[in-house]
Amino acid sequence: MKPVFIEAYACSDYGDAPRFAKLFATKTFCEQLAKLQALCVEHDLSELCVYESPDAWGPGNIEDELRLTCAELVVTKSAFWFKDHPKHSDYTIETRAQDIDVFIEAVSSEGGTPLFFGSNVEELMECVTDAEEKSAMSPV
Repeated sequence: MKPVFIEAYACSDYGDAPRFAKLFATKTFCEQLAKLQALCVEHDLSELCVYESPDAWGPGNIEDELRLTCAELVVTKSAFWFKDHPKHSDYTIETRAQDIDVFIEAVSSEGGTPLFFGSNVEELMECVTDAEEKSAMSPV
């Protein structure tokens, strides 16, 4: 099981959004991705959605602030992403789409070091590091 951080954003210029999604990429999750991808190929589907969310959206308690209402894992013939809908709003939040084959290969590699996926990996790493430091310092 490897921790994975994927860049996230709002599908609106006017909406609040998490900066990343955290996912523990288990063997079961990778197998599910492969099965859903195969269904898209077999039935020539443009996309397939199932109710599933990442393990967390971050940083901080952004999930509680947005009051997310409809978590989905979206899978196509070649990619996947997560999306959700903040309550009482007219936009969605999403993670950056990830190539399924590249993702499974990356998470299947040895070691438990975190993986980062996004358009600006350095910025994503910095955001996650800052969030984890703040989380470690906050009282329980």
